[in-house]
Amino acid sequence: MSQALKLCAANLPRLGEAVAVPAFERSAVRAGIVHLGVGGFHRSHQAVYTGRTLALDSSWGICGVGLVPGDKKMQEALAAQDNLYTLVTKTSKSTSVEVIGSICDYIFAGEGKATETVVSRLADDQTRIASLTVTEKAYMIDDATGDLDDSHPLVQHDLQNPGSPKTPVGYIVEGLRRRMEMGKMPYTVLSCDNLPLNGKLTERVVLQYAERVGSDIGLHEWIAEHGTFPNTMVDRITPA
Repeated sequence: MSQALKLCAANLPRLGEAVAVPAFERSAVRAGIVHLGVGGFHRSHQAVYTGRTLALDSSWGICGVGLVPGDKKMQEALAAQDNLYTLVTKTSKSTSVEVIGSICDYIFAGEGKATETVVSRLADDQTRIASLTVTEKAYMIDDATGDLDDSHPLVQHDLQNPGSPKTPVGYIVEGLRRRMEMGKMPYTVLSCDNLPLNGKLTERVVLQYAERVGSDIGLHEWIAEHGTFPNTMVDRITPA
């Protein structure tokens, strides 16, 4: 019986022809996307398609971000594999195996100075997209009104401590605030969760939150004028 081979960058040349490996130089990849919520859907779809572009433009790498305690395991798993992972795709007739290398960094925001690291990455010129797959409840929406749920404890925390957010909306807005104060243009906020008009929904709660924490500097007005929140359609699933 052959011995299992650890998945890491050094072992990529040792994988057999049956396993597809990244067709780009990973050392040249820079993160142009900050993605909140690196779950199964993101890893089996978005990160895969992003990897297809990196052979043409190495500036579109992904910096993954974990915001909830369970994401610590994802950080540990990816770190042990140089941020590589394996995608297995099965059809009724075939099975394919591919190593995905588009994630060039992963930050677990739940400890130490990682919150500031995430916000700084969002504020960086290199970041052009902040994308999300965080599930519906993480948008902190009041089901009765469709507005930001100001009563939620995590939203309350962020409203009182906007520079040290805990929610996805808090992170998005703090990154945008810093961009505005530095005279930079905003990044695109791209919701990829399975929600009707997800871009419009995200824009709504972002603007409402920004008005509460940045009305004195016109933050919500600046985001409304310059920000972009595309609607996306999710028509794929990833078996658990």
